[in-house]
Amino acid sequence: MFEIIIGIILVIVGWLQFAYGKLMRFKREARTSWVRIEVMIRARAEALLELLTLLDEKGIQEPEMAEIFEMDGGYRPSEDREDISTLAEEVTPYAYSLFKKCRDAGMLEEEIQEIEEMDEELEKMAEGYNRSIHSHNDIIGWKKYRLQIMILKPQVLKDFVLHRKVL
Repeated sequence: MFEIIIGIILVIVGWLQFAYGKLMRFKREARTSWVRIEVMIRARAEALLELLTLLDEKGIQEPEMAEIFEMDGGYRPSEDREDISTLAEEVTPYAYSLFKKCRDAGMLEEEIQEIEEMDEELEKMAEGYNRSIHSHNDIIGWKKYRLQIMILKPQVLKDFVLHRKVL
């Protein structure tokens, strides 16, 4: 009888460990991807602020410049991924509006191209990150793991999307 109880307990622990392992694998993958994304967001913000400096040195003032400056180029250190991604997403339309004005005036094409290349790389990185996030969140929603999820209580994670559009 004792062996049966121990067996049942081991099956339950293994069953919980299986779901937990899957959740943690996707969460680890997301964390690793996020570190790379955050480094790229920081570099992009620095490049945007350098672009503002160059424009200021040329005596150019556009409304987007103030917005980008107030948002620190789209990056502020934070422990919260959502804060970092939200700021990067919010600054993007202002940046692309400014890029259009600069291009129309025939200025700073090389610097703008560099930032756009960073954005393309960010989008590629975000795809891998979002894949991990969606896999993690899908497991939370699977009916076959309902009991494990109720016991483990994992958090739903938010994805990162960089919308490259002009205001």
